[in-house]
Amino acid sequence: MSNKPSTATGTNIDTREPFSYPLTHYPVALIDYFWIITMYVGTAFLLATTIDEYILPPLDYEKVMNDSTPWLALQILLQLSLQGFVAIFLCGMLQKIPSPVDGIFGYNYHSSLGLLLRNPAIINIILFALSKSLQGKILIFFSRFNENAKTSLNTIIPSPIKTTH
Repeated sequence: MSNKPSTATGTNIDTREPFSYPLTHYPVALIDYFWIITMYVGTAFLLATTIDEYILPPLDYEKVMNDSTPWLALQILLQLSLQGFVAIFLCGMLQKIPSPVDGIFGYNYHSSLGLLLRNPAIINIILFALSKSLQGKILIFFSRFNENAKTSLNTIIPSPIKTTH
């Protein structure tokens, strides 16, 4: 068995498993991860603000509470799909930005380790955490099936609203 890294056919992407790199790559990868998280949080914050303020109407709890459960589920799925598409598109764009630590101790941000760090799921989680309209809709949806969620919902909404199915 050779220690030489294998590459994908026709590319120069290192296809080794993420834990098969020299130990010197991992501290460099951690610095690269901080770089990535800084970019992802900044762009996800701008996107979540844009989606919640300009693309989607402000969340009206009373109106959403009166929506039917299937319609609310569809709204949640559509918003998750929109955020997932934005996350994948943004991830593709941010992967084009070179890493400031590329080449240090042989670290390559196009390796499988570098690509693992540039995962669109990270952006999606950050977008979800920052999207208050999506969280509100999910809480209302969940409150229709769970008593604890109803209690949480009543602490958010100033006046108690009767939940309907």
